[in-house]
Order: sequence, then structure tokens, then C-alpha cells
Amino acid sequence: MTQIKSYATVGFFDQSFINAQGWSIATMKAGIDKLQALGFTGIDFDVSVNFTENGEIKTPNYSVLIQLLEYCKEKNLDTAIHLQWVRGNDNGAYLGSYGNEISRFGTDNFFKSLKNYFSDFGKIFQTVGVDVLFLGGLGGQIAGSDLFSYWKDFITEAKQHFKGDLTYQAYSPMKGLPLGD
Repeated sequence: MTQIKSYATVGFFDQSFINAQGWSIATMKAGIDKLQALGFTGIDFDVSVNFTENGEIKTPNYSVLIQLLEYCKEKNLDTAIHLQWVRGNDNGAYLGSYGNEISRFGTDNFFKSLKNYFSDFGKIFQTVGVDVLFLGGLGGQIAGSDLFSYWKDFITEAKQHFKGDLTYQAYSPMKGLPLGD
């Protein structure tokens, strides 16, 4: 028998967003409890990964996120991280939505930043038991066939640091990647 899982998406974004809301850990845990009571079997944390103007990733503070991931495991909830690649501190400025920002950063620099991020945080997500890691919403030219070899190399690297399920959200299939692969 296949268990159907239903994830509730929670906009965590980043630590500064949480701080600005004034939410306590207790308040956030109570929200998770309510979602579980509604029948959700997992929580999908929508997390922003902020790129600087030169294509480097700002080092995030995930201390509260990690506490929430651990709490979900205590409550027997599956967890997912849905990474959103954004410019600066604007949670709505998704890379790929406004043209090919990767070319402005430099393709090699962009993918080097992704690899460094996963080298650090893939291991952390693995340690706290994240079940599914979305590589983000890949739109526009970011998911283009001319970058397929970069994505393939990056995914191979990411799998070395995160052993759970890796997936991505795209507006259309990535050229060169068979559906479901």
C-alpha cells in the first residue's frame, strides 16, 4: 500500500524575516502542531538563498530552521526544504524570473556558489533528517539546455552531501533531462 503524503508549505524565507515577524519558537511550533492536526504528514519549508551582486551566496543563519526541522521529526512529520534562489534580500526576486542573471554572475561562479552552499548545508539538512530537498524553482534560461551539463555536475556534487530525495520545480522540463529523472 502506498502512503499518500501531504505537505503544508511554510514560508520560512530566512532568519531576518522570522526576526522581523517577532515569532517565537513556541508560536512556530504551535503552528506546526495545528498543521499536523489538520492532517498534513509533512512540512515544506520555503527557504530563500540570497545571492549577492557578484553571484556569491550570503551565509544564511538557519538556527531557528534547524530547531523547527528537529521538532517536526519529534512529531513524526516528514520535512522538505524548498530552496528559492533570490537576488539580494528580496524574497520575491527569483533568479530566472527577470532574464538570465546567471550570465551576469558568470556561469562558473554561480555553480561554484551552489556547490559551496551544498557542501555546507546539504550535510546539515542530511543530519537533521530532511526527507526532500527541492533545488528551487528553475525558470527561464536557468533551466535551459545550454546549462544542462552544469546542472548535472552540480546535482552529482549535491548528492554527495545530501542523501535524501533531490528534486526541482520548473515551469517546463529541463531540456536534456528525461521526465522523472
